[in-house]
Amino acid sequence: MYKIEFTSEQIAYIREHFPTEAACDIADVLHVSPPVVSRIARDMGLEKSSEWDKRSYYGRYVKRKRKNVVVS
Repeated sequence: MYKIEFTSEQIAYIREHFPTEAACDIADVLHVSPPVVSRIARDMGLEKSSEWDKRSYYGRYVKRKRKNVVVS
């Protein structure tokens, strides 16, 4: 199984940004997938802050996924 090794700086970045930023934005910075960021954050016991509004980020994530779809 493939395992990603994170540096202490990357872990610190996730710890600082995950509560208020979308996993897809953090993933872009760290060059990993959003589910990887979410899994690491969950393993660290991190949660979204009260300032987090999932609805405002959901559309951006869906649009990002659709960009990669090839229509023939």
